[in-house]
Amino acid sequence: LDLQPGRSVVEYLVKQGFDVYLIDWIPPRTDDRDHGFNEYVNTEIANAVRAIQIYTGIQQISILGYCFGALLGLMYSALHSDNVKNLVTLTIPLDTTTRQLPIEHLTAAMTSRSAKMIVDMYGNAPAWMIYSFFNTLAPTHHMLDKFVGAYRSSARPGYLDTFKLFERWLHSDVPMAGRIFLETSEMWRENSLMKGTMKIGESIADLTCIAMPLLNVIGDRDDIVNPASSEPLPELVSSDDKQNLHYPTGHMGAAISADSLKRLWPQITNWLSARDA
Repeated sequence: LDLQPGRSVVEYLVKQGFDVYLIDWIPPRTDDRDHGFNEYVNTEIANAVRAIQIYTGIQQISILGYCFGALLGLMYSALHSDNVKNLVTLTIPLDTTTRQLPIEHLTAAMTSRSAKMIVDMYGNAPAWMIYSFFNTLAPTHHMLDKFVGAYRSSARPGYLDTFKLFERWLHSDVPMAGRIFLETSEMWRENSLMKGTMKIGESIADLTCIAMPLLNVIGDRDDIVNPASSEPLPELVSSDDKQNLHYPTGHMGAAISADSLKRLWPQITNWLSARDA
């Protein structure tokens, strides 16, 4: 969300007059292996929101989450709805019963026994495993195409700098805390968040508790999060003001492509501005 000047959602939002507070997740250490959704949602995000409330004197804030961050933002909004004014979910993986993309077949194959074995061996799911998990989904010709494209576009001003930063981001996977890895695997298998049965801490993450305005942004060319997995969200919340916003972009292009910054994000900021007194 803040790759470089000119390719930054944060920069764009600030230029449109929004105050932006970005959570920068610290990679989990060995002693963080017991951190699950409860710790990330009811402690980490809750502390961040409280800090913003104290600093600004404002009770309700807008939350924007990207991919897994959209899941966390959705869970927080369900459990702490009084603190959220507007919710924007970007490429959220919600309905895990979809089985059209390679990644969906791969996650479906992760049994509880397999997930537990990984955590028992490593404590946290290793970064190299997370990276290889996504890397194996890319066909070889796609992996070669990007380097051919980089060569052909190398004369364009700034292109190679952006390409190198993009590659650095792709290779910057960090470990996943053991407990949240287990809980995510269970959520994938049971589709529990969508069904309204997922427990976080002592409470059920009930999506019907979400009544604030909701904008659910979907990349129609997304090959990481199936658009069909994101689409049901508005039907699961109680908001009167809710909509899906489709855009012809891929998973990463939604955040960093020049086209999305020129055409998609103005739609998102217009939506937010209209609901921000």
